[in-house]
Amino acid sequence: MAPSERALQLREGARRGLAPHQHKLACCYFKGTDGLTESKWMAEALFRKAAAQGHAYAQVELGLMYEKGEVVEQRFELAVSWYREAANQGNPSGQRCLGVMYHSGKGVEQNFELAVSWYRESAKQGDSSAQWGLGVMYHSGKGVEQNFELALSWYREAAKEGNRGGQCNLGIMYQNGSGVERNLELAVRWYREAAKQGNLEGQSRLGHCLLRGDGVEKDAEAAVTWFREAADAGYTKAQSELAFCYVTGKGVKQNDALAVQWWAKATKGGDVVSRYNLGVGYMDGRYGLPKDVVLAKAFMKSAAKQGHAGATEALKVLGRCAMELEPGQCVSCGAPDITRTCLGCRKVGTAPSRARTGTGRATSPTAAAAGPASASAARAAGPSRAAPLRRRRRRRAAAREAPRWRRRRAASRASPLRWLRCKVTQLPPLPPPSHHLHVPGLPRVHHEIPAERVRADEGGADPS
Repeated sequence: MAPSERALQLREGARRGLAPHQHKLACCYFKGTDGLTESKWMAEALFRKAAAQGHAYAQVELGLMYEKGEVVEQRFELAVSWYREAANQGNPSGQRCLGVMYHSGKGVEQNFELAVSWYRESAKQGDSSAQWGLGVMYHSGKGVEQNFELALSWYREAAKEGNRGGQCNLGIMYQNGSGVERNLELAVRWYREAAKQGNLEGQSRLGHCLLRGDGVEKDAEAAVTWFREAADAGYTKAQSELAFCYVTGKGVKQNDALAVQWWAKATKGGDVVSRYNLGVGYMDGRYGLPKDVVLAKAFMKSAAKQGHAGATEALKVLGRCAMELEPGQCVSCGAPDITRTCLGCRKVGTAPSRARTGTGRATSPTAAAAGPASASAARAAGPSRAAPLRRRRRRRAAAREAPRWRRRRAASRASPLRWLRCKVTQLPPLPPPSHHLHVPGLPRVHHEIPAERVRADEGGADPS
């Protein structure tokens, strides 16, 4: 495809060293438009030439390349340097990007006050992403006194400009009644606007409202459609919601296997609800999962670490399960007593193989239940149990002295799921039951750091 007339004019201007032409031509190469073959290497070279001449938008683009590691090596310090050059010229995109760096602490010491300052400078010039970011700061109370009314005001400004993050957060404010009277109909309206633009949080929240009939007529099929769209994009809350729909059969045919698959995907993203639900499945044998104390304990521990009350209670129940283990099983994880130290949980101690009487000597459970007289008679009966006991002790001693590979082989033969359990035990923390969109204690704000970055064209603020 031949270059367009516009591309030829830009190329001629770039040859003459005109910074605006170099910037526009670089944008064409970066996106592969105007009949030019996409080439980020050529775009980077042209952005650098224009930035060296003080072109603010070219400086912002070069900073984005350093921040994201596109073509050049990722270096946050250089990104901050180029953003500052553009911000000092009053460029709203440079001011907003510099605010993001101070907000996240990338390439510079984290400073919420400076982040608010740069967001404000950019927001005054109409940058919708900066307006969204400033609303987030007022909403969370970082770098400025918490003020829901001002947060709502900045979200509304961003939403009017079509910023999907601002639209979603404005819906959250109306749904929660923060800084404004609670209005579920308006919340659904703004969620729908954000969802149409591909906002994953907006899609998940819109699906939740449709599923429950909050501010809109119930429509489980439409809810599943929105959940699936967000879940396919990797949004963990939507994956958990979709799993809930498969378990309950709302808006879709009931399917426990697919529910478990979506919960498993959500756990990789750190979703607490999914991890707790998988723990419940392994604990009670639900959702087509086998009963497995080890896996249940691993998931519940992760959920409890994140403050889930249900998981904490479940761990107490799982701890009492040790009293029901077969003789020779590990008290901590239920593994067979291959050695004194459990190969799975690395803790010493197993369930007693015999009951103990008041004398401290081991007897059979039936003798202990019958009383002291029967126990004495059983001990006086002779060494019928002594020889097998000595043989078991010798085998255990030999196992302790055996090479590690021999112990591992014995453990794997005794428990086929041993190595799977060991891997699961090392999983990161997990969450609670149900399908709530928000876990208590977590901020109810969509994306604390504005992440929407769209390439800027000459002559205007970077749109979102």
